[in-house]
Amino acid sequence: MSQSPMVNATCHCSLPAKRWMSRTKDNPSRPFFRCPKKTSQCKFFAWEDSLVSPDSQPTPSTPLRRLDDDPTQANSQSSSQGSMERDVFSALLSQTQPKAEYTLTPVPMLKGEEESGLPTPPSSSRAPKPFRDGSPSQTGTHTPSTTLDLIINELKELQSQIHTLERQKIAAEEERDDKSTKLEHLEAENKRLNGSFQSLQSDLADHKNTIRALNAALLQYSQDSRPRGDVLTLSEATFHFTANSE
Repeated sequence: MSQSPMVNATCHCSLPAKRWMSRTKDNPSRPFFRCPKKTSQCKFFAWEDSLVSPDSQPTPSTPLRRLDDDPTQANSQSSSQGSMERDVFSALLSQTQPKAEYTLTPVPMLKGEEESGLPTPPSSSRAPKPFRDGSPSQTGTHTPSTTLDLIINELKELQSQIHTLERQKIAAEEERDDKSTKLEHLEAENKRLNGSFQSLQSDLADHKNTIRALNAALLQYSQDSRPRGDVLTLSEATFHFTANSE
């Protein structure tokens, strides 16, 4: 390949474009220019032999200019190269437009040039096709059998939870019945104690009445049978009260 005259190129970022050498099978040892940024590249690309040397042409109005279309030269190039250059030229022509209307068509990559960062002509055959074989290994997809297994596992887990709730319900009902039985027993015991308490209160009232009667009898006997000032003992008063009652 003949040596092209040295030219300078400016990328769309208004920075001096970096010169690279193609190592692909279709374009061996063919120099080209790209944006010098490692990140946030402006997607600028141009073959060196497609640019006009500043020494052989008047100073261009822009850093990059396209060669005049030569039908003879276009016919001599391969179809893939011509397609690539047409994409490049369309990108270069977009530089002459005002900034407000600036658009850039990204240049596709050739197979084998992904690592070197070289653009390639568009090819519908290289477009990635969606994966539709329904493989279980694909992230976010399930085969019918896998989906059925998931549903069965969820149903088993739900059934286990239902059994657990049923056991808890039975245990709660048994505890409620035990508490109800204990409450009935306590109510019956409370009723019995209340009856005993009332009986004791009645007996106590009877005893109080008996004591008051004995005291009254003792006082009366003391007044009737003894000189004034003498007092009977409680046992004597009880004896006289019993004798008089009989």
